[in-house]
Amino acid sequence: MNPCSVTILLLCIIAFFVAMMCSFTFVLLLCPFIAVYERVMRRHKKQRGPSDAAAEDAAAGGAPSGRSLKARAMSLAAGFERYYLYRVSKTPSHLVRDFIYGKVCLMSLGKGAVIYYGAEVRAPYNICVGEGSVIGDRAVLDGRNGLRIGRNVNVSSNASFWTEQHDHDDPLFRCHTRVRTGITVGDRAWIGPNTVILPNVTVGEGAVVAAGAVVTRDVEPFAIVAGIPARKISERSRDLKYEFNGEFLPFL
Repeated sequence: MNPCSVTILLLCIIAFFVAMMCSFTFVLLLCPFIAVYERVMRRHKKQRGPSDAAAEDAAAGGAPSGRSLKARAMSLAAGFERYYLYRVSKTPSHLVRDFIYGKVCLMSLGKGAVIYYGAEVRAPYNICVGEGSVIGDRAVLDGRNGLRIGRNVNVSSNASFWTEQHDHDDPLFRCHTRVRTGITVGDRAWIGPNTVILPNVTVGEGAVVAAGAVVTRDVEPFAIVAGIPARKISERSRDLKYEFNGEFLPFL
């Protein structure tokens, strides 16, 4: 390599490490504030009553509940949390991301669980990822009404789990904050790429959701479903013994 090429390579390496350190610094310096916010929100969710729904809608991106100082503060805090979690998802270290998700944001991560880069996470304190499960890059994990992913589940890239949605008949276009509409995924299920799992759905043990499917109702154990809306097209073998060991690609 000529001296010019070596210089360019060294500058690229230095720039890479500087960018990494800036990302780590931002994420780690602000984690105490996020830790407090997540604990307050978890307690608020447990104590929530119907009268709190409109205020939560504003914080969650629903219709505005007025221009009170409290509503503005909730919206500001929720927006910053989303930005912080975005920065966490882009941090090139599984160790750092797992620490933030698990210890700071109160996500329940089983042994060997892997979450790849770029995941969009909402209400992490309401998300449980079981042992050995793998969440692909750019997945959407919406825990606002509870998201439970079992053991040894394979969630492919760009899969989306939505536990809350707007009510199209509501005069103010609010979200379904008054109704619990969580999602449960059984052990060894396989959620294909670019799939969408909608609220109040259970995907059974060992089930397969084919690429691009939109799941609007429960999927029975070991069924293979495909299409929009997803319908059963076949069955999977029930003799499943594999267990993921927690290995992952570094940086991603």
